[in-house]
Amino acid sequence: MACEVLGILHLNTQNNLPAMTLQEDRIQWEEHAASQPLPQSIIETKEVISGVPCLWLHLKHRKGDETIIFYLHGGGLTSGSALTHKHFVASIVETTGESALIVDYRLVPEHAFPAPLEDALTVYRALLKKDSINAQKIIFGGDSSGAGLALSTIVKLRDEGSELPSKLFTISGVFDMTMSGESMQVDPKKEPYLTLEDLKDWQKNYFEDLDSPLLSPYFSNLSNLPPSLILVGNDELWLSDSTRIYEKLIKNGNRSKIRIWESMTHVWAMDPSLEESKEALIEIRNFIQANKAESVLIQMPIDKNSE
Repeated sequence: MACEVLGILHLNTQNNLPAMTLQEDRIQWEEHAASQPLPQSIIETKEVISGVPCLWLHLKHRKGDETIIFYLHGGGLTSGSALTHKHFVASIVETTGESALIVDYRLVPEHAFPAPLEDALTVYRALLKKDSINAQKIIFGGDSSGAGLALSTIVKLRDEGSELPSKLFTISGVFDMTMSGESMQVDPKKEPYLTLEDLKDWQKNYFEDLDSPLLSPYFSNLSNLPPSLILVGNDELWLSDSTRIYEKLIKNGNRSKIRIWESMTHVWAMDPSLEESKEALIEIRNFIQANKAESVLIQMPIDKNSE
């Protein structure tokens, strides 16, 4: 799972390896992803939508009326791509039976924020202009910084009066770029690849206006939003982002559910070797297929016998 986490930092702290430049990290992550074949059940198709490169993932034996999982990848908004995340999103497609569209949004620092947000909005608006697609057939998803980007996109769409997607699921979401959550003080030994010092460097080097609601949706008006599913590990530095966003969503009258996995660290769900990753995929499938997303109490640790 190291590559997925390192995409946030352009650092490699594992085994005392020297730090990498941002470009070196991007290349390593892309090369690793390119070496992994997609499952034979998946068909990938590239499409440029209103100038934004995107990647479609479908099952070979698709139904033809699938929900579209509109996926925004993580990587700190500075790394990651459709390539680095297509294997994980393919596992979501296999588990849910739905189709997915990964948006290859522009990255910071070559393109200052809000360029990633603008690209997500552009692609979504273009989808709604297609005769065969309506908002109720679209579910937003994202991991890490992509989760925060997904929420910010929905908030922006609501503010402009656009039709909203039907649901949102997030994995290890980054919702507060000021890093004010109490879990940021967690024992660093629990999070093997991330430290608060590294995150502060990333924050300082690439972003301004950290409490801007567009960059940090925790500070947004979170009323009148679609049902949401929030997945997070209880050993994450970013744990408080998920618990606080859940509490604020509920306080503002939204339907939301949070699941907290014991002993899991940042974006654990992207590690296919973990049983907890399979559980997360099942949780996403059940959420997508459910008619209603019910508000539930925070569960810590997850009760594996409650499925």
